[in-house]
Amino acid sequence: MNTTWHALLKELDYKYASEALFKLLKVMKFPPTPADIIEKAKIEKLLNFERQEKKKIGLCRNGQILDGNAGMLPTN
Repeated sequence: MNTTWHALLKELDYKYASEALFKLLKVMKFPPTPADIIEKAKIEKLLNFERQEKKKIGLCRNGQILDGNAGMLPTN
């Protein structure tokens, strides 16, 4: 059974899979299935992306530079 679970979950990013598993274990009465973990991990990944984008937007609005070349003219 471990081999099957590993095959199903190996493509997930560990960070999102572990977050998903932790959150599922807190609310489910029965152990989650691989499908539950995969679905929740995808949601966690999307939420993380959304948080990062909001953070970038906030930095832009505050006038902070996001990368070392922001606002610089190219040199020839």
